[in-house]
Amino acid sequence: MSSSNRPPEERFQAGGVSASVFVNEVKRADGSVFVARKTVLQRTYMDGDGNYQSTASLDVNDLPRAILVLTKAFEHCSGLGRSADAGDEPGVEG
Repeated sequence: MSSSNRPPEERFQAGGVSASVFVNEVKRADGSVFVARKTVLQRTYMDGDGNYQSTASLDVNDLPRAILVLTKAFEHCSGLGRSADAGDEPGVEG
């Protein structure tokens, strides 16, 4: 399964704004592997036809929600919200 098909490790949501944390294993040239976390920010909304859509574009009222979910994602990725993985590379943020 490619990393793009994996579900997020964690998802933080405030209203229609969410931050999803994905885990990727990165292989170094020496063959060792470390875990890198990446975060995707998006806003979900309902279009004129009643279908849910998502966008990376935020309205001014979405900014406090984005700050909240990104702060939670940062805490999660930096180990404040979880135990640090033994394989994490020091000094590398997800």
